[in-house]
Parts: sequence; C-alpha cells; structure tokens
Amino acid sequence: MTEPLTPSPSSADGGSGNTVWIVVAAVAIGAIVLAMLVRAFVNPVAGPTASPTPTPTERPSASPSPSPSPTPSPSPSPSPSPSPSPSPSAEATASSAPSGSPTAAPTSGPTSAPTVAPSATAPPSQTTSCDQPDTGVTVVYPAGWYTVDEPPQYACAFFDSSPITIPAGQTFPAAPVAVLADETPYQEALAALTDPAKWQVLSQSTTKVSGLPATVAEASWIGKAPYTVGTQRYFYLVDRGAQGSVVFMTQGQAGSAYDEDKQVVDLMASQSTITAP
Repeated sequence: MTEPLTPSPSSADGGSGNTVWIVVAAVAIGAIVLAMLVRAFVNPVAGPTASPTPTPTERPSASPSPSPSPTPSPSPSPSPSPSPSPSPSAEATASSAPSGSPTAAPTSGPTSAPTVAPSATAPPSQTTSCDQPDTGVTVVYPAGWYTVDEPPQYACAFFDSSPITIPAGQTFPAAPVAVLADETPYQEALAALTDPAKWQVLSQSTTKVSGLPATVAEASWIGKAPYTVGTQRYFYLVDRGAQGSVVFMTQGQAGSAYDEDKQVVDLMASQSTITAP
C-alpha cells in the first residue's frame, strides 16, 4: 500500500530550497541583464562616435563653404563700383562752368578799358600861326612848336616840337610835320601820294579844308628806297583848282610819336586858312 504524500519536515525544507533557487536564478538573470545593459551602454558610446564624425564634418564643410563664398563676392562688387563713379565725376565736370565764367568777366573788362584810354592824346589847346610867303596859306600850329624862317622857300613849311635844323648834305629841314603849297594839280598829286606800287592805302575819305575840297588818307610804304618798309604817311590834300594843291602831312614809323604828329596835322587842317596868293 502506498503511503499518502503528506508534507514532512523535509518538504518544508524543500520549499525553502526552491525559494533559494528562485533567488539564485533571479540573481543570475539580473547579472545577465546587467551585463547586457553594460554592453548596451558601452556600444552606444562607440557607435555614435564613429557615425557622427564623418557626417557633420563632410556636410557642413562641403555645403556652406562653396555656397556663400561665390555668391556675395561677385554680386556686391560690380554694383557699387560703376554706379557711384560716373555720378560724382559728371557733377564735378559741371562745376567747371561757374569757375570759367567769373574769371573771364573781370579779366577782359579792366584790361581793355585802360589800354584804349591812355593811347589817345589830347590835341594841343594853345596855338600860334605863321604865313607862308607868296602862297596865301596861313598855318595854325601848336604853341611851343618850332618852324623855320630861313631860307624863304622853307619858311612856315616845316614844324617840330624841337628846334629844327637842316642836316649836312640835305637841302631841306628834318621835321615830322610839313605844309607844302605847290602848283601840281590835285589829281596828279593824289596819284603820287597813293601810288599802289609804293604805298598801301590804309584809309581814305573826302573832306574840306578851309572850305575847299580835300582828301584825308593814310598809307604805308611798300616800295624800296628812300623809305623803309612800314613807314606810314598821314595827309590832307587840298584842291585849289588852277592854283594847284596844298598838302598837310606827317610821316614816320607807327608809334606814339607818330600818333601825336597826326593830331597836330588834324589841328592844322581844321584851323589853317587858304586864300588866293
């Protein structure tokens, strides 16, 4: 007969032994799990280290480096350079207009005015006169000027602001102004005074002297001897009809002395008198 299974004191110990085994198993499982956890924690450290290293280094370096560098450098550089350059240069050029304008105005004004004024000499205000023998001509000339009395054919015919002499080897006085009465017909005398082979006429017009028709003219010598080229002659030639002609004239190189002598001739022609001899 089989003995019934009843708990005995040893079975109770056996229960305690089961408990111990369960604990041991649990501890073993925990150790395994712990080891797995340790590996899991160790592997992630190695894994992310190898993986992220190439990825971030290659991507950011390749992508941002070429992109920003070519784009900004060519774009802003050409835009500002050509645009502001022509603008200021064009405006600066326009500023030359006012600078040229004020300079020209004051320079030309005062320069021309004093140049013209001093060149004109006032005609003599004080005069005297003399009579040419046997010609019917009374010559009015500036007081303080000189004439000659001898020889008679030159009396009251030559005039100068200095005393007059007859140079050695010369038959007539050396003087800048002369008044000569002659029987040469008017047209013949005018042709000789304006001979185009010898004289270049600078001006010529008709006038009256002592109520008689006359020509006033100025000419420049272009011939050979006896004068030098550029010698100028200014004269009044008076037509006396059958009695010939009378000439008031001066001759010399252009200059202030010649201009003063021309004024003396103008004075003589305007105030002298011519009557029948």
